[in-house]
Amino acid sequence: MKRRRIPFFFQGERGKRNKKIILGVAVVIAVIVLVLALRPEQTLFDTPEIARIQSSGTLVVAVRNDMGGFCMDGTGLEAELATILANRILPELEGDSPVKLVEVSSKGAATVLTGGDVDAAIALMVEGGNSAFLYTQPYYTDDVVFATVGSHELDVTDMLVGGIINSTSYSKAERLKQDEKGNTLMNMKGYSSYPDMLEALVRGDIETCVMPGAYFDRYCEQYGLTEYKTLEDELPYSIAFNSEDEAVRAIADIMLSELIQDGELARMIQKYGLKR
Repeated sequence: MKRRRIPFFFQGERGKRNKKIILGVAVVIAVIVLVLALRPEQTLFDTPEIARIQSSGTLVVAVRNDMGGFCMDGTGLEAELATILANRILPELEGDSPVKLVEVSSKGAATVLTGGDVDAAIALMVEGGNSAFLYTQPYYTDDVVFATVGSHELDVTDMLVGGIINSTSYSKAERLKQDEKGNTLMNMKGYSSYPDMLEALVRGDIETCVMPGAYFDRYCEQYGLTEYKTLEDELPYSIAFNSEDEAVRAIADIMLSELIQDGELARMIQKYGLKR
């Protein structure tokens, strides 16, 4: 059996010194790697995207300002997330309102984000709903509700006529139209807005409509809606960014991870009464 030869640079007194030098270098490299692994956010601040926001002194965020619990009159879960993100990117301005909220409609968030009018959109945007944008992990997961009017009973033995908003990311999901056995239950009719769809429901043009829980809660009292069926935790809402703003998205994702891990996001959701 051959003995393994010790490399010459590890032999003798000089070898001992070389071992110490190599060990010292290895320790330094390990520390650097560990620091970078534990503080990945630090490297993200040295990017053009962050420099642009910091030079302006304001994080501009698109929000819905008409959805109770999420954002209404500048208050709600999405408004608070916008403020936390702004304070993270612009810590030296914390307390001086480094965030500017831009009110948008249900379809307007994509428009202002594409046009570069805002830095981010926290406006009930479904994760992955538009391939042109980058998304964080979800900050809230909503239900899908099948709504009817009043105490109207649906005859599920016949084919139902249901309404849905054309632009919704789940509008083509076949499982929404089927029962547990895969039998088709309804034909879908598309509408351009929630008021148009709900007025059709009240008139009797359709028998049910499919909508996120957030919108059901908003219009429930106004149109006298009741839940016929609910699919829980179907719609993940995420913060959206332009495709070139990867660094900003990454910082927002780190922020959300921390809020989730320490339970703060759950407390915020409870504070604004969002769990149905």
